[in-house]
Amino acid sequence: AFFELVDETESGEALAAFDVALAAALDRHLGDTTLALAGAITHLGDPLVLYALALVVAIALAVRREGQLAVAWIVVTGGGALLNRMLKALFERSRPVHDHVYGSADGFSFPSGHASGSLLVYGTMAYLVVRHTPRPWHLPVAAVALVLVVFVGSSRVLLQVHWFSDVLAGWANAAAWAALCITALE
Repeated sequence: AFFELVDETESGEALAAFDVALAAALDRHLGDTTLALAGAITHLGDPLVLYALALVVAIALAVRREGQLAVAWIVVTGGGALLNRMLKALFERSRPVHDHVYGSADGFSFPSGHASGSLLVYGTMAYLVVRHTPRPWHLPVAAVALVLVVFVGSSRVLLQVHWFSDVLAGWANAAAWAALCITALE
C-alpha cells in the first residue's frame, strides 16, 4: 500500500490531483472554528506528546518487569519514528501551502509524521492494553485508539499542512512496521 501511494503521488497521477483539489477546497471552505478544533486535535500527534507517552509507557513496562514488552515498545515507537524520518528525507515532498495560523509544520511532507506517530503510539498502546485486559475491554480500547489515530491524521489534512496522501502513507508505513514488530514479538 505504501509503495502504491508513492507511485500515485507522482505528478499527473489521480491521487496527486485529488490532493491538490482537496487542499484547495479545504482552503476555500473551512472556517476558523473548524481550523481551531483541528489545530487543538493535531497536538495529540505532536512529537513531544508522543515521545512523552512513549517514555511513560516504557518506564511503566520496565517497572512491571515486562522487559520483552518494554523492548518491543521501544523498537515499535522509536524504530517507527526513525523510519518516518528516513522516508521523509528520501521522498522530499513539499507541503501544501496554507494561509492560516491554526497549524504549522516544517520539513518535508511525505509521509506524515503525525499520522505515523499517532498510529504507532496509540495503536501499540492499545495492543498492550488489550494484552492486559479482559475480552470485553478489547473493542472499546481499539475503538478509542482508532478514533485518536483518525482524528490526528485528519487534522493534518484539514489544517492543510499535509496532503491527504501523506496521511495515508504515514498510516501505511506505521501499520506495516507495527505489524512486523508485533508479529516478531508474538
